[in-house]
Amino acid sequence: MKKIWTILELMKWSEDYFAQRQIDSPRLDAELLLCETLGLSRVALYTNFDRPVGDDELAAYKALVIRRAGRREPVAYILEEKGFWSLNLKVSPAVLIPRPETERLVDLSLELLKGPLLARRDQPIVDVGTGSGAIALALASELADALLWATDLSAEALAVAQENARSLGFEERVRFVQGDLLAALPAEVQPVLVVSNPPYVAHEERDQLAPELSHEPASALFADDHGLAIIRRLAAESFARLQPGGFFLSEIGATQGRAVSSLFSAHGFEDVAVVQDYSQRDRVVRGRKPS
Repeated sequence: MKKIWTILELMKWSEDYFAQRQIDSPRLDAELLLCETLGLSRVALYTNFDRPVGDDELAAYKALVIRRAGRREPVAYILEEKGFWSLNLKVSPAVLIPRPETERLVDLSLELLKGPLLARRDQPIVDVGTGSGAIALALASELADALLWATDLSAEALAVAQENARSLGFEERVRFVQGDLLAALPAEVQPVLVVSNPPYVAHEERDQLAPELSHEPASALFADDHGLAIIRRLAAESFARLQPGGFFLSEIGATQGRAVSSLFSAHGFEDVAVVQDYSQRDRVVRGRKPS
């Protein structure tokens, strides 16, 4: 006799299946993929836990399970969306998946813009290597009068960022430009704040990373010189372009705090500090251009 699966049975089975394959968040991934398949919210999964799953639904769900556990595709790419800050963003393999630790860059930017840079919020803020637009759009959602620029070398990434800006109603608030780091900006743009989540993973670490990362754009992850090559260039370009008294914030790897701090100081930044993320791991280096 053919087995009829209920939502709860299918959820428990897929949670166990994901756990056996060392998926980091087996229960959450099972819930999200079931929500996608059945067109239900996570709350509705539990209020309808004894609902039978139809044959077509079961086939569609199994296809998503294969993508997640067999191919190790990230759930964000399967769902084509990811939450960041208070926003829901479209993502694709053309962009890095926004991560919670990167929200620390937004926090720190807002602290600076509401503090020492308060009187200069009409001055340019630049998000370098914007990817999905996560940082720039999060800042746009908090700063109604900000003048925001976002750069990326990838035309495909900028297309995703621009689509996110349109869907959020921020297309007039963020100016997207294609090009290499700060060289993409018009010559007259002199920012008061440069913020970036650049590539900072060393190529030597590639084999140690989770298999899901193989689906993300390598150009957004890896950098030469033990992961420091892009940050070094960014520090030099930011110091040259920033207004006096302006700040540069860069995300870093958890073991790079000392090296990147020294790099910032070597390029002339003052008040250099390493800031931890919500998990108490070194995550951001901040520097100020002398007034």
